Amino acid sequence: MIRLLSPPAPGTFDLLLLVACLAVSAAGYVALGYFIPRNAFGPLVLTFAVLFAAFWYLVQWYNDQVQWYGYRLEWLLGAALLFRLLLLFAVPALSDDFYRFLWDGQLSLAGINPFRYTPRQLFQSGWGEHDPLTALLFGEMNSPDYYTVYPPVLQSVFGLAATFASFSPLGGVVVLRLCILAAEMLSVRLLTQLLAAYGLPPGRVLLYALNPLVIVELTGNVHFEALMIVFLLAFLAALHRNGLRRAALFLALSAGVKLLPLLFLPLVLATKGWKTTLRLGAWTAFFFGLCWLPFLAPGLFNIFASLNLYFQTFEFNASVYYVLREAGHRIHGYNVISILGPALGLTTLLTVLGLAWLGKKRGIPLVRLMLPALTVYFGLATIVHPWYVTSLVALGVFMPWKYPIVWSGMVVLSYAAYGQVPYHEDLRWVFAEYGVVLLAIVYDVYKHWLTPAPRSPTATALR
Repeated sequence: MIRLLSPPAPGTFDLLLLVACLAVSAAGYVALGYFIPRNAFGPLVLTFAVLFAAFWYLVQWYNDQVQWYGYRLEWLLGAALLFRLLLLFAVPALSDDFYRFLWDGQLSLAGINPFRYTPRQLFQSGWGEHDPLTALLFGEMNSPDYYTVYPPVLQSVFGLAATFASFSPLGGVVVLRLCILAAEMLSVRLLTQLLAAYGLPPGRVLLYALNPLVIVELTGNVHFEALMIVFLLAFLAALHRNGLRRAALFLALSAGVKLLPLLFLPLVLATKGWKTTLRLGAWTAFFFGLCWLPFLAPGLFNIFASLNLYFQTFEFNASVYYVLREAGHRIHGYNVISILGPALGLTTLLTVLGLAWLGKKRGIPLVRLMLPALTVYFGLATIVHPWYVTSLVALGVFMPWKYPIVWSGMVVLSYAAYGQVPYHEDLRWVFAEYGVVLLAIVYDVYKHWLTPAPRSPTATALR
């Protein structure tokens, strides 16, 4: 590179601004982890806004100057790890799901199948009524009347964490968080390797590693999209190396955390053909079945009762569904979620199959199909919690599209619902969130969708 074309060397002011961004970020994560409750909507949104501004500056710093002057990417990745470690001993402030995690773990330790009973059934039967921790978990969880919806890989993690929660839930939370930290470190490593394999700039890993939503919702609020993402990335890496059985194992493990990754299986058809896709599907089904073996007992299929409730009863921070719900109210006079939920799910499946056909016809790489497939899924979903968007951020690392980052910032507005007790959504905030996200998608489609897939070694690697 001709030296005259390089940007000016960073001066003292630039370095001070860099240090200030790192310090402000650290303070922001401490505030969100230890001091700001989720019903304090104003301070919460303001803190996230500051964190996203600092995040964007750090990414631009690396892109514009750092790589020119020998600053190592590992320095900013080290900062990303430090931000996560600052949250290690915080009780999750923005989510109470961890109470259910530890409850399920306690059942596994006691030799009780966590899929067999609802918490209320067990507690009213007298189980654990004299154990202060059990009483605390039951009193604080948000789903005492529902069967667990967490698949077997997560149940194993919950059982491990429950062994350290004997005296306080915080002990179990720390173990859960350490598992997530390990997954996050592996995700960053896999992202770096995949970016190199795909011929993409290594600095794009910072879009995930430093993203405030990823840090706060996964490490801070102990949501296990972190585990789903790391297994999904391992699946992509194995498939890239043509390790079919390894790819199937990692896809099964990812689905053993959240069922969502099974959505991507039809997309493999676009790049690997029918024969390989069917073999991959068969091995995935085999490994997925093995994950469930320890829980084979009466009551196992109760999970489907809760999943049915999830898709036909619950609603939060939706987009297309809310529009159709309003239309249903005007036409029928009642909430038609029991019809819309399955209908939108079927629409998602048909869209994924359409993407697979389009990818096969145009030679679009698998990783370029996964992001739009997941976007359609969330766009038609009846529930979109903030931590769901982290998977979009991870897949967005491989694309030039900006909307996953925009969505990761705007989804914080959904916390406005918790400013009231009981919580109630103000649809104006939902409209603001999805209005901005839609504008970002339109911009990305206009700028990138019609760009032909690169015909180069990079395009081959992406397949």
